[in-house]
Amino acid sequence: MAAAICCPLRIGHVGCTIFSLSHSILVSNMDYRSTLNLPSTAFPMRANLPKREPEILQRWETMNIYHLARQAREGKSGFYLHDGPPYANGAIHLGTGLNKILKDMINKSKLLLGQTIHYRPGWDCHGLPIELNVTQDIAEAEKETILSTELRRRCKEYALSFVDKHRTSFKRLGVIGEWERPYLTLNPTYEAVELRQFAILVKKGYVYQGLKPIHWCPSCQTALAEAEVEYEEHTSPSIYVRFPLTHASIQRISANVKALANKPVNVIIWTTTPWTLPANRAVCVHPNFIYTLLALENEYVLIAKDLINRFVAETGLKSTGTPMGSFAGKELEEIRITMKHPLDEREVPLISGAHVTLEQGTGAVHTAPGHGQEDYSVGLQYGLEIFSPVDNAGRLTKASPVFEGLRVEQSNQPIIQLLDEKQLLVNHEKYVHSYPHCWRCKKPIIFRATRQWFISLEKDNFRDRLLDAIDHVHWIPPWGRQRIRSMVENRLEWCISRQRAWGVPIPAVYFGKSEDGIVDERLIRELADIVEQESTDFWFRAIENPEEMKRLSRLQELLPAGMTLADVRLEKDILDVWFDSGVSHQSVMANEEKIYPVDMYLEGSDQHRGWFQSALVTATGAGYEPPYKTVLTHGFTVDENGRKLSKSLGNFVILDELVEKTGADVIRLWVSAEDFRGDMTFSQEILSRITESYRRIRNTIRFLLGNLYDYSPSEAVAEAERLSIDRWIMNRWRECKRRIITAYQKYDFHRIFYDLNNFCSVDLSAIYLDIIKDRLYVSKKQSAERKACQSALSEIVVELTACTAPILSFTCEEVWDYLLALKLVEEKSVFLYELDQNIPPVDPELLDWWDKIFLIRGEAIKAIELQRKASTIGHSLDCCVTLETDDPNWKSRLEKAVTNPRGDDLASVLIVSDCRLGAVDPDSMIFESPILPHVKIAVLKADGEKCPRCWHYHAEVGKNDNDVCPYCREALR
Repeated sequence: MAAAICCPLRIGHVGCTIFSLSHSILVSNMDYRSTLNLPSTAFPMRANLPKREPEILQRWETMNIYHLARQAREGKSGFYLHDGPPYANGAIHLGTGLNKILKDMINKSKLLLGQTIHYRPGWDCHGLPIELNVTQDIAEAEKETILSTELRRRCKEYALSFVDKHRTSFKRLGVIGEWERPYLTLNPTYEAVELRQFAILVKKGYVYQGLKPIHWCPSCQTALAEAEVEYEEHTSPSIYVRFPLTHASIQRISANVKALANKPVNVIIWTTTPWTLPANRAVCVHPNFIYTLLALENEYVLIAKDLINRFVAETGLKSTGTPMGSFAGKELEEIRITMKHPLDEREVPLISGAHVTLEQGTGAVHTAPGHGQEDYSVGLQYGLEIFSPVDNAGRLTKASPVFEGLRVEQSNQPIIQLLDEKQLLVNHEKYVHSYPHCWRCKKPIIFRATRQWFISLEKDNFRDRLLDAIDHVHWIPPWGRQRIRSMVENRLEWCISRQRAWGVPIPAVYFGKSEDGIVDERLIRELADIVEQESTDFWFRAIENPEEMKRLSRLQELLPAGMTLADVRLEKDILDVWFDSGVSHQSVMANEEKIYPVDMYLEGSDQHRGWFQSALVTATGAGYEPPYKTVLTHGFTVDENGRKLSKSLGNFVILDELVEKTGADVIRLWVSAEDFRGDMTFSQEILSRITESYRRIRNTIRFLLGNLYDYSPSEAVAEAERLSIDRWIMNRWRECKRRIITAYQKYDFHRIFYDLNNFCSVDLSAIYLDIIKDRLYVSKKQSAERKACQSALSEIVVELTACTAPILSFTCEEVWDYLLALKLVEEKSVFLYELDQNIPPVDPELLDWWDKIFLIRGEAIKAIELQRKASTIGHSLDCCVTLETDDPNWKSRLEKAVTNPRGDDLASVLIVSDCRLGAVDPDSMIFESPILPHVKIAVLKADGEKCPRCWHYHAEVGKNDNDVCPYCREALR
């Protein structure tokens, strides 16, 4: 049974609502309530989203709404948003939900505007996070013996279980897509295409193996890509260390300075990684900096001139006189200075490099080519040993016997102590700075030289082609272009090898005792054909059972003379998971969907160094155009203090729990309310405000539905025949609709939220609906004036619901059911409806007229409120408002407004019983507004008696047995 909407016939202007009060129309022995056209609808005031949304979701599943929506737009232009695959691991958090909701809002807005969509969700199923979680459940004894094939089986099972969990969570948010056919990076067909893409890069010569310092996580015992590194605050030891010049070097430098006393000469270096000192192979100065030989009490020190004051302040050492001499860095190099290593007294050279800065330290840099990229580069230039006495677990090896077995962080203090004992430690303090951490285990990482596989970005102008490709992509926000450019500009290569078992193998082979792996295009393609049927498990079976290698005929051809398959070793490293997801533009879109390039990639801003970049590298390297036309990025979710939401801070939000509490639509509304281009703040206070905005929108729509219970589209009144106020609201809606369409096209969802909220709260609730209640409730049910405003309401509620549906998907589908029942729409779902984008031009004169009238309304409301506070009146309908003006323009405007027909007249607009234009009574309370200096407003008690049906005061009420006013008498005929 339809429920009546309890609301007053007239409501005060200040703090008004349109749903909360009830009234009784009683006079003597006559009850007129049954004669009023009070609103009625079964659409509930309370949303009860946690209960109602799953019911709507089940309906969508049954009707297959995604495919129905695509069919409804068959033949229309398509929009293809390629889903960046989340890890099939762990609970869905608010940031992941935000990402999926944004994608869904874009897809649904494209449907609304008449395009078909293509959205196939995916999951990243390989890699470190999954393998670590699986190994945590394996007993320590078994970890040493478990076969990689068994570990991989468990990882696959684990990943697939989370695909199912995540899918349920994402669908619960109202996200539509091909959930029954997701793409998974563990699928054999996906892996096969990935290997074929790798074969292309091998053929072009971009793939190579080398000994280089790379990011290494001792805890996870694997190499990391730049995209897998996070920077956090960390406390390190800060030490200044003496590197004593050899006797021969002191003699060579003495020839270029004042006479030196018999004191040692030291080059001073500064470092925050004492554990790398055993790997030191040189000290580096800048060729163009000036270095001063400074006399101290017991020594001479060589230090950059511009850093002397800072050095003295930090160490407490003071010069005993004038500088003994100065040198450019290149002059020091030409002197061929060598120094004794402070730990083992071997000789190390002084070299020069442009990477040396004056930001910190002494201008002389301790150089360990096995533990830093810049050190490595300058080491290659000078032929230094690439030495790294650190193992996979981050322990020093027997190559550094004094400290063997110590983890790098444990070795710092013994090294500092030894330096102090040898009187080569100048100063030791704690230093707080930003330091790289593993994205997974959150522990500090190190730079460590190991043999790894790389994709070169320097060969054949690869990097220049990447930069050119970046310039041919539309970046939203625009700063995304420069962000990814700055990352690519300084990138030399991509380390693609990982020391794990769960992933796509690097298809390299080793012969005999050689440590040089071989990658062969034909072998990789042959492997891909097998993988397409059996998955990459085949490779790992072949590692455990060499008999499987016989199936690779190309391997037989590659065997060196005199060798057999017994002499073959298969690479155990896997490809970086960023390579896995990076080739999805081929594995999924080009190969399976026959779409390339796609319209959009949409992910968090961290993906400039992740998926956006890996996709671009794999596409450009293979010779394709950029895989995406547009890249849109969003910020991170933070709390009210700007802190990232995380478990460690206690502000982590588990999405499923939040949905169960608030419903998905409230979360979707929050996503739309925030400007996603920056970080998005989430707190309980913000959630409460969003919930209140949701209630306003819902109750406004409920009011519209409640006043259409007796309306049929066949009764529609042409807009030209409606009252002026009805035409005004249609013009206001067209302005709002045009802004909403533009905002959807520009992905400015926060502007849509503002426009929808403002239109519902101000244009509709506070103005139009307040004014037309008299016509809706009091007029004759079938009167033209009532049908005129119902016509406006019906047109608005349909388009308002459709425009809101990409955001409040569940609620708008619920509303749509009521619109169907009212026969206002024909489509079975709001997502089958296409918005008419041919918006008639607005009438500027009409809008200007009403702008002026609403100025009067606003000031009159203030005047009425003053009388209410003075207890002169109780309700606005108790009033007669008199307006006086000496301005001819205002006088002409007000004369028309006062004499307009009921519904358009100023009394209806002000919601008073009478409104007159003339001289105000000088003895009355006169309201003069600074906004309208030429208009005086007087509020007096209305003449006549109160009509018990409409509450208007009229002189004929009570006369000649007339219980009601003339307007009501006519309505009751």
